[in-house]
Amino acid sequence: TIPAPATFAGWTFCEKPVVWQLQFHSSSMDAREEEAIDTLVLYTIVHGYGNNSGPSVAPPVARLPRAIGGESGAKYIHRLLYGNRPDLCHKVLRLQRDAFIALVNIFIERKYLQEGRFIKVAEIIAMSLFIFARGASYREVEDRFQHCPATVGIYHHQVLEAFVKLSADVIRPFQSQHTVHNSIVSSPRFYWPFFKDCIGALDGTHIDCVVADEQGQRFRNRKGRKSWNILCVVNFDMMFTYVNVGWE
Repeated sequence: TIPAPATFAGWTFCEKPVVWQLQFHSSSMDAREEEAIDTLVLYTIVHGYGNNSGPSVAPPVARLPRAIGGESGAKYIHRLLYGNRPDLCHKVLRLQRDAFIALVNIFIERKYLQEGRFIKVAEIIAMSLFIFARGASYREVEDRFQHCPATVGIYHHQVLEAFVKLSADVIRPFQSQHTVHNSIVSSPRFYWPFFKDCIGALDGTHIDCVVADEQGQRFRNRKGRKSWNILCVVNFDMMFTYVNVGWE
C-alpha cells in the first residue's frame, strides 16, 4: 500500500511513492512486540528519509586521478630520455636513448602505431620494452606508467604486431648469399680458406615463457621449464639474417 503524507517531529514522509507492507504470521506476537517493530520501522524511515533528502547514504567518493601523488607515464618517459642520467633509458628499457627515439620515429613514419587519446607512441613502445626488459606484469606497468591493465594489454599487443611487421625489413640477408664476407677473405691465417663458404654463424637458446598449462607440455624443455627454443643466424657484421622461434 502507498500511505498518505505524514508529519512527525518536523519531518515529512511519503513525499515520494514508497511501498511497503508488513505481514505477521505468528499468532503468538503480542502488542508489545508489534509496538517495538513499529517503532523500529518508524526510526528507520525517519533516519532514511529525513529532511526530504531521500535515503541517507554515504557521500560519493570523488574520483581521483590515476597519477595522483606520482609522475605520469609521459613524465616518466621524458625523465628517461632527457633526465640527468644518460644511462637510465638503457638500464630501464634495455635500449639506448638514440635507438629508442629512432624506433619511435620508424613506427610513426610507417604508421605501425598510432597515438591514443591520452597516450603517445613513445609511451606505448616504452611500456612494451619495460615488459620485455624486466619481465614485468601488467600490474607493474600499471603502477609505473599510470595506465590500467586493460589499456596496457591493448597497446602491448599492438606493439607486438608492429614488431612482427618490422621484422620483415630488419631480419634478412644484407648481402649476397654467395659472397664471402671480407673479414674471412682478408684473414688467411685464421679463416681463409677454411671458412670460404661460410656466410654467418648460428646458435640456439632457450628463453623462458609464460604459457597456459593446457599448452605447456609442448613448451617444456629438458630442464622441466617452459621456454621458447630460438635459433638465430647473424652475419659477420653482427646483423640478424634469420630467426626461427619454436619449441622442443
